[in-house]
Amino acid sequence: MNIPGYLHYDINIYASVFIIGILVAMQLRHNSLDYGGRLFRRVAWSALLLVFLEVASWIFDRQTGPLAFRLNYLFNWLNAVFSPLQASMWAAYLDYRIFESRPRLQARWYYLQPLLISFFLGLVNLWYPVIFTVSSVNVYRRESFIWILYLLPVGVFGYVLYFTLKNRLRTSNRIAILLLALVTVPILAIIIQYFFYGILIIWPLMAMVLIFAFVFLENHNASLDYLTGLFNRRRTDEYIRHLSDSSQLFALVLFDLDNFKSINDRFGHQAGDQALLRFSGILRYVAPSSSFLARFGGDEFLAILRDSDDTQINTFIENVRERTEMRTEHLPINTSIGYAFFDPKQPKTPADLFSEADRLMYQDKSKRKNRQMRLGDIRPIQ
Repeated sequence: MNIPGYLHYDINIYASVFIIGILVAMQLRHNSLDYGGRLFRRVAWSALLLVFLEVASWIFDRQTGPLAFRLNYLFNWLNAVFSPLQASMWAAYLDYRIFESRPRLQARWYYLQPLLISFFLGLVNLWYPVIFTVSSVNVYRRESFIWILYLLPVGVFGYVLYFTLKNRLRTSNRIAILLLALVTVPILAIIIQYFFYGILIIWPLMAMVLIFAFVFLENHNASLDYLTGLFNRRRTDEYIRHLSDSSQLFALVLFDLDNFKSINDRFGHQAGDQALLRFSGILRYVAPSSSFLARFGGDEFLAILRDSDDTQINTFIENVRERTEMRTEHLPINTSIGYAFFDPKQPKTPADLFSEADRLMYQDKSKRKNRQMRLGDIRPIQ
């Protein structure tokens, strides 16, 4: 079967560009802060590795010279050994998105068992060619047990399909249908490539699946507050869990807008929305670029600063207060602030961390109460 070079190289190069684009987007938009995001990055990196091995295994086929022969065998061998990797990474990622349990993944070895089988077959193939051979004229040829390398990822994806259907009530119908589609496409691609040798469609289709997963499962907008564009509570919980799991020192700063309900009642929700937008803009302006900023709910905001001490946090708080007073002359916004530190040497639960910061925030609110502007002095934005 004469396969055009486009299907050997070009389409896989395009797939690589798409995958690299996803990785760059995740890095720039902090999509890999939580554990699910980190698993998704592993999916993308494994896809990139296998695209490279697939293309490299074709580049040196039929080329002359001893070096070309060795490289042809090496890349085909690596391609065979790592062939189930992508399916294992997808299984781990989708399992976590459904169950959100790291112990469950660890108990299942992150679905890496098929790699043990493919590695064993690769070792056997060094002495007894059971999955492929490279002839004396440097031509690759499949052998009788090559089907096992196709069956392994199909089996993994099939199992993912099974537990997705079985546990579909654990997630929304839209996400469950998407997961089923994401699993079905790779199965079909693997089957087609097995029966139509030379058509390299697995990794281009996997790149397409990655794009859909990134948009609908890892989409950054799903983790943003719709009004302010800051992170929402879901992403905040994931980020704090990530920092505590990785034993990082960080400070949690809570902000509560005083008299916000009165602003809504007196001037309407549009004025309240403008107050929220102004304050979120102040946080963006004042906070260090590496900070994590979120609207935690209603009139409550949150900032997480890594590797900070009391002096840095107090400077940050004072800058927020000064900027708030300067920017809100038409619609004064007073904010009560409290903070707490997470020290891996003396770890606290997220609940304890929030409780401590919340307690200090309400102490600050009590101290500032007598200095707050009377509601009669508040004038709507001109």
